[in-house]
Amino acid sequence: MSEIIATKKFRKTVDYQQLSVSDLYDNINTTKNAFKHFYSLWQDAICDNFDSHKANQYTAQVYPTLNLHQGNLDKVFLDDLNFIWEIIPHAPQLLTFATLISNTLPPLLTDDNMVSIESKNDLVLLWNLCTLTYVMQTSRWVETLYRESTPETALKLEKEVWVDRGGAEDDLRYGLITAGKQVGNIETLFRGFQFAPGEVGLVDAEFDLESANRGTITHKRCPAHDRFRNTDKPRLENSCVICVIAMRLSGEMVNEDIRCRPASLPPHMNAEDHACKWEYWIE
Repeated sequence: MSEIIATKKFRKTVDYQQLSVSDLYDNINTTKNAFKHFYSLWQDAICDNFDSHKANQYTAQVYPTLNLHQGNLDKVFLDDLNFIWEIIPHAPQLLTFATLISNTLPPLLTDDNMVSIESKNDLVLLWNLCTLTYVMQTSRWVETLYRESTPETALKLEKEVWVDRGGAEDDLRYGLITAGKQVGNIETLFRGFQFAPGEVGLVDAEFDLESANRGTITHKRCPAHDRFRNTDKPRLENSCVICVIAMRLSGEMVNEDIRCRPASLPPHMNAEDHACKWEYWIE
């Protein structure tokens, strides 16, 4: 996959249907692994902050079929994937890069029927469903901790998982490996973001590359901005703080001389056609 992607002309958005069937399956499998790794980051954070009884109690609420499957995360992922697939027809706006148009995915996804999918439209949709399954773990954890613990603890651990425990950097690393290069310039960084499952699966992003050493990322839509800008300002602010730190760290992963600044963040003085903008350059 890496050689194919690296030779393609850089574009603001990627038409993932232009990838091969094999490449799309690779992205799907990468996202499954990301789900399991992200699960472990949250488990470590929960176990370090609560006693074993509360940790088990909270985990059972976030992953209700975990005990049923005796800790088999592949089966838990499949259950969560089918939950996402059940609600998407009623909330198609959650999709960030796929479409429901002309899809022929089965109503119940199984290991057996997923490996026989050949339609690129269906595979792109399946990948988007997988990215949502992966990143929505955070939302479920925060909602559970808001309810069962305190809002302050929920937001503290959200930041801890994404920033202190490296969740954001891990996510970009998946994309960089897929894109075929982990060290380089702004183009390297942007290509990595375009295949990072937590980036493309969470926000509707557009990448403007002015040169190999300068560019901007526009998040045209962001779930935190959509949900909380008028209802829960502390939660929106926490999400923005995480992004301010994580977007900078992401650039430094690729090149220690890459700099990042938020060019536009909520709350916006005027109505904007985006949630936020990020400017990157090499100093």
